[in-house]
Amino acid sequence: MLSTLLSSPAWSLWGSPSSVALVRAVFVGCRILRGTSVTLFARPARAEYGVPRPVDNTSPGLPRMGLHSQSWQWKKEGRKEGRIINNCIPKITPGSPIVLYELFKRLSTELSLALFLGMDLEEIESLVDHVIELGKSHWHGFVSVPLKFVPSFLGSGYAQSIDAKTELLKFIHDRIEAGKLKISGSDDFSGFQDIDEAARHVLVFISALIPKAFGSLLTSFCLETAARRDILQKCVDDDSFLDDTLLEVSRLWPPFLGSRRITKQEHAIQGHTIPKGMPVLYITHAANHDPTVFASPDEFIPQRWAEDNRNDRDRVFTLGSGGRECIGKVLAQLLFKECARSLAEHWTWELPDGQSLQYKWLPVSRPSTDVVALFTPR
Repeated sequence: MLSTLLSSPAWSLWGSPSSVALVRAVFVGCRILRGTSVTLFARPARAEYGVPRPVDNTSPGLPRMGLHSQSWQWKKEGRKEGRIINNCIPKITPGSPIVLYELFKRLSTELSLALFLGMDLEEIESLVDHVIELGKSHWHGFVSVPLKFVPSFLGSGYAQSIDAKTELLKFIHDRIEAGKLKISGSDDFSGFQDIDEAARHVLVFISALIPKAFGSLLTSFCLETAARRDILQKCVDDDSFLDDTLLEVSRLWPPFLGSRRITKQEHAIQGHTIPKGMPVLYITHAANHDPTVFASPDEFIPQRWAEDNRNDRDRVFTLGSGGRECIGKVLAQLLFKECARSLAEHWTWELPDGQSLQYKWLPVSRPSTDVVALFTPR
């Protein structure tokens, strides 16, 4: 039912006028990342519930992630995104407790600065900490009382949020005006109403959406594989199994608990009529844990994707489904896989005893405490 809900033309997101430009932005991001030809699969107009989409099996491993490319050239050719991953992963200090979520949020912030602001490695290293702090202030201010007029000696999270947002937007504007950023592949920002709107979209990319989502996914990957050395080694040896493992991580621990749709017209689902204009909340986590689809739905079983659930890949809704599927899905999967691959190839890790692994779900799924890991080089 949820697949029908998410792919139905009767549903809409928030109706942003810049959808075309965002699609171009993600495509350009993929092209920059790969440094080679990239084909984004043309998906069917509608994916029927439980029926997998056709994949191209000419490139081992990649089709399972929804990608087709000749090779993983971008790392070999020294592209800055590959150098960022290679620069961050070796900086892990062996044997020292490292907060997983903070490590990966920093890595994904660096990747976002390279992708969406065109920054090189040296610029990123000098600015990433400041951008992260501004991003924290910006995000945390949303849950504060909106009192810009509160005297400074009393403090106001919302006031700090506005200040951080202003500074981040100015920084983005400066990059745009300096010709460092071409979101849609052209100088005129076709598809956006103006540069201000383009800057606001980039703000979400670099300070909230992508860093938090990737911090969540990579943290969950490390937590699930820490005590499973056999699975981690198989991820190194078998590219298809790595795909299955990452799909299982995203099924079990989707970064975002759910989202909403708004009906564009009256719609009936299983005998219930939903009026036009009605907001409807859906819970991704619940759909991904449907016991009628997944045996032992709360258990981490990567092998399920080669066995009982081999035809159910479209029933993982972490990145949406149908016509409302995340436009950044290909880019997200590519980054997730490259980061996880680099980790698994260079390190093993373990979790010190006595830590709580209880998850919280807002703003993204991650441990409610700062879980640390101890890394050992291979």
